[in-house]
Amino acid sequence: MRMQRLRESHLHLERPLPWNVYDEDGKLLLCKGYVISNRGQLESLLERGMFVDSEALKATNPPECNTHLNPFELWHAMEMHLTVCLARPNRDGQFETDVRNVSREVVHLVDLSPDFALATLIWMDQRKYPVVHSLHCAILVHLVGRRMGWPQETMESLRCAALTMNIALLGLQLVLCNQSAPLSPAQRQTIDGHPAKSRAMLEELGIKDPLWLDIVLDHHEYLDGKGYPNKIQTPRPEALLLRTTDIFAAKVSARAYRRPMTAHQAAKSLFLDEGKDPRNPFPQALIK
Repeated sequence: MRMQRLRESHLHLERPLPWNVYDEDGKLLLCKGYVISNRGQLESLLERGMFVDSEALKATNPPECNTHLNPFELWHAMEMHLTVCLARPNRDGQFETDVRNVSREVVHLVDLSPDFALATLIWMDQRKYPVVHSLHCAILVHLVGRRMGWPQETMESLRCAALTMNIALLGLQLVLCNQSAPLSPAQRQTIDGHPAKSRAMLEELGIKDPLWLDIVLDHHEYLDGKGYPNKIQTPRPEALLLRTTDIFAAKVSARAYRRPMTAHQAAKSLFLDEGKDPRNPFPQALIK
């Protein structure tokens, strides 16, 4: 690729980027479809240096599929974007835009290379577990929801819920990855309360999408009424799917007290534990 530096005249706030944007070393900075949401972000990016394929810049209608894009670059960009989004959430009304940008990147990665997207589940830097686990769940709910023919609007809310379901639990998640001792009472209380607290935090950050919020609240509920926080017996299907992917992604991740399961072992365990109830079709759909 011949790279051309972007000027401010090339860019528009609140409008999806029509091309992939790179830094001066050729590393992916922002993927096509990302929305630059505020003036400060734009100025910071311009100061850093934003570059684009000169041919793509010239094209009136750049192609939808960027076949030259390296999925490794896109994956690392997604990690960076979600890390910033969750650790330092924008409280000026732009948080929802930031999350939806990452949601679009998930779709982009799956469309670019579904095999690569699935492969990310079996290699992970444990230091990044809270962020990477959410990305894994977003990938899985997208793949399963697409297989089941769910509407795009539902899929968007579901991916956003997967990306933000543990926003109130990030610090403890990292501790538990490296903890071999049993949960303390305080840790158990934090875990049990995190769905409700995460929903409350999202509302404070300006999220008004009722499906997104409901999925986050119910993503640990189950059909037998033994889930949490409200022990309901009729969780909505989208929340039940997120619960299923959450369990599977956790099983294939390493912990201080156990090795990760193989994908085959995790699928078998999930099917035996979660797939016995005919009202839950998602273990079987996930295995397929």
